[in-house]
Amino acid sequence: INDIANTSDAIVDAAELPFSIVIVGVGAADFSSMKQLDGNETRLCNTKGKPAPRDIVHFVPMREMASKGAQELAKEVLREIPGSVVEYCAMKGITPAQLDSSEDAKPNSLRENLEKRQGSFAEVTNPRK
Repeated sequence: INDIANTSDAIVDAAELPFSIVIVGVGAADFSSMKQLDGNETRLCNTKGKPAPRDIVHFVPMREMASKGAQELAKEVLREIPGSVVEYCAMKGITPAQLDSSEDAKPNSLRENLEKRQGSFAEVTNPRK
């Protein structure tokens, strides 16, 4: 990132929106500015001192994950996303919708769909040789 001030301003503004930013640092570069944007230690503020209403940036240094394998990398990259979604919903007063009576919402159908998705993910991350 060449302009940390403008980037910080954009991130603080974007924290009002329903999305997250995941940055994966590749190589041996100095990623101290990425850690600043991550906001884990100190809430990110814009150039006027306004703090981001929520932490939407997650930085993952690839060099720390390289020896742990693809599954651990995927887990770490996605680790903060659920909390970000919950934080956004709480900020906007959005509550979970009630399950309806459709076939897709029944517990057995939900479990079957989840198992299918997990099976698909497993095939992608652990392809058969």
